Amino acid sequence: MTARDICALAAAVTAAACACRYCQLSFQNKIRPVLAMWLLFCVAVSLSFGTYISSDQHGLIAGIGNTVDLVVVWATFGSLFVIKRGRLEFNRFETGCFIASGLILIFWIYTGAHVIANLALQAIMIIAYFPLFKNLYKAEKNTEPFWVWMGVLTSAAFALYPAVADRNLLAIIYVGRAIICIVLVLGLIARIKIRSHAAHARF
Repeated sequence: MTARDICALAAAVTAAACACRYCQLSFQNKIRPVLAMWLLFCVAVSLSFGTYISSDQHGLIAGIGNTVDLVVVWATFGSLFVIKRGRLEFNRFETGCFIASGLILIFWIYTGAHVIANLALQAIMIIAYFPLFKNLYKAEKNTEPFWVWMGVLTSAAFALYPAVADRNLLAIIYVGRAIICIVLVLGLIARIKIRSHAAHARF
């Protein structure tokens, strides 16, 4: 196996392990996921995968980040839905993201502009993180599993190598977008932890 293949395999295994741990924490009621957000990611990742595979730049190994995410998000959503963990209620923001995804789908079907549709979906997936960013920024207590997010970051880092090795621009953008969002989440979690320690140190 080449280094490219090893990194792709490592990305898949790490992502699967993180998904299993996330579902386990949810089952133990240690975290409360938002099913609507997971469903939104299922739709956006599926459309992203479809536009990527349809483009001239497609490649399952180079695009291992999107490939793995496609399996992981649907498996996670399905597991959480079956064990009835989290809420499946759509607020205006989530509804807006679903509508935007639908409009991108219609645009893609009628124009066949795979690359433009793919890039638009990356923007949707960035926007989908905003409620989480806002919640973590305002939170006094951490509600997200730090080490699971670290694992997700590790998976994305592994997925970046095949994309760069194949010089696959769409795959690089997909993983790069994911890494930036995950780093921001980890930064906000770290901020909560630092503030919490500082508050305890004053007493």
